[in-house]
Amino acid sequence: MKNFIVPFIVLFLMSGAMLLGQYPTDEKISPYPPPVKERTLRQRFVCDAVGAAKWKALHDSLVTPLNESLKIESNGHDPYVLMPPIEKPRAGTFEFRIRMKNKMKPGAEIFWMTTKQPGSKAENSTRFGFVPDGEWYTYSTEFTTPEPLTNIRLDPGTSVGIAEIAWIELYDIVYGEAPSNPTPWVDSNWTTKVADWKTISSGNLSIKFDAKGTGAVVLLNGKEVGEIHPLAYINPNLPLGGTSFVPFYQEPGPAVPVSAGPLAANLSKASESAIEFALPSVNGTLKFDLKNDALRFDLKANAAVFGPVFRPFGEMQQAILNGVEYLEKGEHSSSTADIETKDHLRFAPKSLDITWPFMSVVTDRAAFGLLWDDPNTQAVFATPDFIFGDSTKHHLGLNGEKMSGTVKIVPNAAPLPNTLTVLDSLLLWAFQQRGLPELPKRLRNDEEQRLLNLAAFEKSCGVGPNGTGWTHASLPGATKLHFPITHGSDYVTSIWQLTGKLPSVPKLDNGGAHLQNPASFFLMDRAEDFRIWKRNESKHLRDRQRSDGAFPYSGKYLRGHWEDTASGHCGNSLFRLLYAYRILGEPEALAAALKGLDFANKYTVPRGAQVWELSLHTPDIMGSSRMCMANVWAFEATGDKKYLDNARRWAITGLPFVYFWERKPLAGAADPVMLYATTPVLGATNWQAPNWIGLPVQWCGLDFSEACFMLSKHDQTVDWKKIAEGILITGERMQYPDGPSIGLLPDSFTLATQNPNPYDINPTVLVMQRRLLQGKLEAIDVVLNADKTLRVVSPYKTTFEGNTAVIEGVAGTTYQIIVNGKDVKKIESKGIDRIALP
Repeated sequence: MKNFIVPFIVLFLMSGAMLLGQYPTDEKISPYPPPVKERTLRQRFVCDAVGAAKWKALHDSLVTPLNESLKIESNGHDPYVLMPPIEKPRAGTFEFRIRMKNKMKPGAEIFWMTTKQPGSKAENSTRFGFVPDGEWYTYSTEFTTPEPLTNIRLDPGTSVGIAEIAWIELYDIVYGEAPSNPTPWVDSNWTTKVADWKTISSGNLSIKFDAKGTGAVVLLNGKEVGEIHPLAYINPNLPLGGTSFVPFYQEPGPAVPVSAGPLAANLSKASESAIEFALPSVNGTLKFDLKNDALRFDLKANAAVFGPVFRPFGEMQQAILNGVEYLEKGEHSSSTADIETKDHLRFAPKSLDITWPFMSVVTDRAAFGLLWDDPNTQAVFATPDFIFGDSTKHHLGLNGEKMSGTVKIVPNAAPLPNTLTVLDSLLLWAFQQRGLPELPKRLRNDEEQRLLNLAAFEKSCGVGPNGTGWTHASLPGATKLHFPITHGSDYVTSIWQLTGKLPSVPKLDNGGAHLQNPASFFLMDRAEDFRIWKRNESKHLRDRQRSDGAFPYSGKYLRGHWEDTASGHCGNSLFRLLYAYRILGEPEALAAALKGLDFANKYTVPRGAQVWELSLHTPDIMGSSRMCMANVWAFEATGDKKYLDNARRWAITGLPFVYFWERKPLAGAADPVMLYATTPVLGATNWQAPNWIGLPVQWCGLDFSEACFMLSKHDQTVDWKKIAEGILITGERMQYPDGPSIGLLPDSFTLATQNPNPYDINPTVLVMQRRLLQGKLEAIDVVLNADKTLRVVSPYKTTFEGNTAVIEGVAGTTYQIIVNGKDVKKIESKGIDRIALP
């Protein structure tokens, strides 16, 4: 994804009047794909010597005809070629089918050109994976264009390598209408036909089961709040597993008729708190055991079935499917607010898309939280229940041969202690039930890691420490830089931290990394520049703040959201405002920040933190991290526990974005990169592509790990420090160990193929957080004396003894400090420097 380095001033100064966005409340979601009415071959691209002459190598590529195929040789990370023109251009839906063998890094991508869009546009593209083993496979992907199709650009991979193409076929597709009532066997009035109930109870929770196994009714304090219906069923028409990363084409086989509908369930055993059913048609059993407010279930069968289906009643207030959906009142799942391609249908996603196995729906009647045991089990999630077609109920279910887990059912109470919402409390319960997994294995010791990070600055993210500077991120082999070469203070500080020496630079620029590391300003007699920068930034942010404390957004990414601000959008500004306050101690900055937090802390979903390419509506891990960090700093500044409570709450909202499980092996790796990887957002760039669900972006996760490190100093609700360390280790595992991107962090990482994806980012934040774990100063130190009348900002560890600042400097060097946000003092270091302050 594009990086956080984009200047925020650009976001604030977007001009032009715009109506507020509109969440797509009226869209009809159908989980059942429409049948293909017609499929007609439009054009076949034969890749022999004659056909190859019409292909054009555009970038990082060489096209060579072979006897019966076309060879595409890539000499960089971004090869692409232009196919022959489309005959008789027309609009419509198309299937792109390709016969290919490939040894590049996956995946591939096609861009389609039209009469109105002759160039390559991200919104007119689709990605697909392939198997990079050099064997022949046929792949298939679809796309739709409302304008006549004129040409197709093929990007065959993401690395140096060779691909061969035997042929490509383009098909016209015409779809029929999806069935209007695909589940006629679902009986919404099934309870009226029950003659014999078997009830299990615990405290204020009771569950009445139909003795004939039709289903069960859930009651809290004697009131119906949901049901379990059906107990188990089969539906061969319901598509599962989301969009496959590797879309193999297979000729359709003969249809095997299987009747959809509920399975017969025969009562076997029943007691006051447990009940068991036999499922004779699949030689299976289904058991329930109720303890307190948690219902344990276990289903075993000799075929994959659906069930049990937990269906809360009432109007949804909050809902979540970890890694896939994060919703609040007025929304519905599988909407197009964040993804407008067919990927928006995410009611039954790939298990690799789910960060850890938990889903929940909170209604105005009760809250259901489903924690299942095996993360590989297929999840099914719909709010409202468009799968069975009932807008008053919601759908939490699984599919498989063996399924077990626990459903926690609690009242939708008033706000809980420590500001947690009911969904927050269920997330925390589920997280604590699973426990925190062990840390991933580090690939390098501290010294090896230091050398790798240093190699990034010396070899791969610029032209070297004694040349013209460094770049935030790079694409090896690219002829044009996406990010400029600068003398960023963050890079200079990192090199100093890695070597103990400052590189020689003709000037010092602000920033460079996703988190600030500005110690070089203090080491190069530029502390006054840094102080002025922060003063101006603080004023600019306060000027942009609305009277209610919010920070408004205006731009194209407002579409899909119902207001002009969001938690993450406010959090970005509040994080920066409080950072400036820590440096300067300006009371007006603190007052503005606290006002902003009072506004933004009312939100319940982290969203809208990356509006340089994503909708303001899109749930975002950086919404969690920025709001958490801002609240931690507010707590440290004021001592008011409400800010610590909110910091904890926002950290909990970030947990669904972190992978707390791993599948072994992945792409043949016995120790794959997955555990503690972080999904950045639950949406797609420009609502189209890439779709970031299930595609870790660790630089966003490192922002969250910074928040966890900060929170761990004040709160032990969970082991925040271990979570932060796990995210850091996984980032280090993703780093390129050699080659043109040595030491850099890939922008994203494809789990299924264990493939890093550029742009490749400088390791400044990795350097900072590894130092923190080593007990060293991460960036600059900001300390106050006991009565908070003195504030010192220093590039070295600093403490106070009365009104004397004690600084652990380096003998024989000079550095600067900022005192009380106004005075810059130059220090000739004696090693331990004792600076008496008035």
